[in-house]
Amino acid sequence: MARIRNTEARWIESRERWQISVTGEDGERKTFVSSKPGRKGKLEAERKADEWLESGDTDRMRLSDAWERFIAYKKTTCGTAWVVKLDSLYRIWIAPELSAKRLERITPAEWKRCIANADAAGKSKKTLSNIRGAMTAFFDWCSENRITVDKPEKISVPKDAPVGERTILGTNDIKTLFSDDTILWRGKRRKAFYIHAWRLIVILGLRRGELAGIKHSDIDENGILHICRSINSIGEVTSGKTKNARRDILLPPHALRVIEDQKAMLKGLGIATRTWLFPGPDGNQMDTNAMYKQWRHYRDQNGIKSNLHELRHTTVSLVKTELPEDLLKQMIGHSESMDAGRYKHVAEGDLEKTANIVEGVFSKIL
Repeated sequence: MARIRNTEARWIESRERWQISVTGEDGERKTFVSSKPGRKGKLEAERKADEWLESGDTDRMRLSDAWERFIAYKKTTCGTAWVVKLDSLYRIWIAPELSAKRLERITPAEWKRCIANADAAGKSKKTLSNIRGAMTAFFDWCSENRITVDKPEKISVPKDAPVGERTILGTNDIKTLFSDDTILWRGKRRKAFYIHAWRLIVILGLRRGELAGIKHSDIDENGILHICRSINSIGEVTSGKTKNARRDILLPPHALRVIEDQKAMLKGLGIATRTWLFPGPDGNQMDTNAMYKQWRHYRDQNGIKSNLHELRHTTVSLVKTELPEDLLKQMIGHSESMDAGRYKHVAEGDLEKTANIVEGVFSKIL
């Protein structure tokens, strides 16, 4: 704990300044002054003293304690999902190496070793970049709070780090997805509750959270789907993964049929919901983790290799040779920058062109 100041600054008339002397935990005594007249000068001198006392505490702080404070701060400024991810990266890749050490004694080489260890474990370039991002966010917080950290001048991700390869659905996999709507559960066949969700993801290239966030009211009378929210893995409703996530999609006939099939399934199961188009089995907001788990069961049963996120990449792969790049980016809500005016005000003809091309691609397969 930092030593608490129990004295106040005094005005020294002969020197025309405010002055305060304090003693740190190690017995060191130091004087702080301010030549500003009035209350502002008094507060300035006391602030300098308080900061010095606090720095004495933080200089001896262990990484585990500093990280706890950092995460507490992040909880007030960031979404919960991001905080959970930060803390997970720390616990797996940083804490085992450094958590018990004092911040002042951690060398730049030791910080870099955390990434080297992840690289040696065969982790992807994206994971290594995420570890670096967690460190950088922590260093920034330390700087803002005047906590001394001997950070590396540059943290590099190895150029030869493996890049995660995408395993998209093959043509036969897509045919299976659109023809077999069952899973084998305890020796019996039953309908996969999320079958229409998976199908719509493949047709439109949606993120799982965007799919889960669709409300009945998001589809207007012209058959345009307005993507305006997303549900993350811990159930938080957000505005989407990127600034370009909010977008409009004219639903092609294949997508409209999937949506009608979804509504019919809900009605048949007696699930009455006026809010969510793709709810959970109880009619409330979907748990995206449950959709993910059932997909793993379905894919393993059918010999499919793609994970749930790769359904979206399947869409990109299928339409990228047919659809102009700017329309493809608009359709999938790509994170890369593009003409801002065009992105926010997509011409009606462009939406129709995109829908026709997507419909043509899936008509050839199905």
